[in-house]
Amino acid sequence: MAITIYDIAEKAGCSPSAVSLAINNSKKISVATKERVLKIASELGYTPNFSARSLKRSQTYMIGVIAGTLDNPLSCTMVSGITHVANKYGYSIVLELSSGSFENEKNNINLLRERQVDGLIVFPSIPNTVFPSFIDGINNEKIPLVLCGLSNKSQNAINYVKCDNYKGGYIATEHLIKTGCRKIACICAVDERSHAFSRVNGYKQAHVDYGIPNDEVLILFCPSDSEKIFESTINLLNQYDIDGIFCLYDYMALPVMKAVTALGKKIPDDVAIIGYDNISLSQNLIIPLSSVNTHAYEMGALAAENLIGEIKDPNFIKQPTVFEPELVVRQSSKKAPK
Repeated sequence: MAITIYDIAEKAGCSPSAVSLAINNSKKISVATKERVLKIASELGYTPNFSARSLKRSQTYMIGVIAGTLDNPLSCTMVSGITHVANKYGYSIVLELSSGSFENEKNNINLLRERQVDGLIVFPSIPNTVFPSFIDGINNEKIPLVLCGLSNKSQNAINYVKCDNYKGGYIATEHLIKTGCRKIACICAVDERSHAFSRVNGYKQAHVDYGIPNDEVLILFCPSDSEKIFESTINLLNQYDIDGIFCLYDYMALPVMKAVTALGKKIPDDVAIIGYDNISLSQNLIIPLSSVNTHAYEMGALAAENLIGEIKDPNFIKQPTVFEPELVVRQSSKKAPK
């Protein structure tokens, strides 16, 4: 027999209306009561009747999420954060992949509109792009939208959650410089190029601030598969006397490390390496990888919190958020300063 809000109310010692307010995260009920009701609902195995709720409120309780690809573990981590928060509030997600194409994103938007999602979270394929079509729909209707990972130049007030990638690129490079590196390569997958510019600019500025010449030949964009990353790194190391490598994404670090050791070089003594995004793989490599924590899970979670806030309240105050990157030093870059 299905558990109802009346069952929860009886056990919680409150009214069914209070249970409804708690389940719908209303501000009209105290935090203590809300927590007690949600705990009891979970213990009883309560499942909301979404079909009834949708008919009553003209909502589907579905959130559309558009990511470029799930090949990069960073995207998976952000989607996990989104899913956790969505489920907490009784929403499910519909995931579409754009393969990094702006045209695909627009098609995904239309598809998700047809499915009548209540709001959208988009990982934009191109930074600083104007997105009027993302919020202005047919008959001038609007749909709540939050950008995750990047902001935009649109005149429309589009909410976003991102990390300060310029600062992240800076502190990663600064760390290598402080360990004594003077010939630092910057390696990025070519299909992530549009997302990498802030990190690359931070890398360049660190060189300027520490009086080290910027050498464009050390900035390498290569295909994203492991074999191509390995080959590109081998070629770069054979041409230049590199003593540090900044991988703009953690998942690239494994083939980079393999290339370094294949040439008989030691990590970090001969070549110090740092990644970016601090995915779970980083600390579990044979040589644990230094990285920059961009708080991916928290970004996804906050994007969902903001979107659901906007869905529930049209007057919700948009809260664009920029997370501070955090340097995480591990064995791959711990060499003694020169």
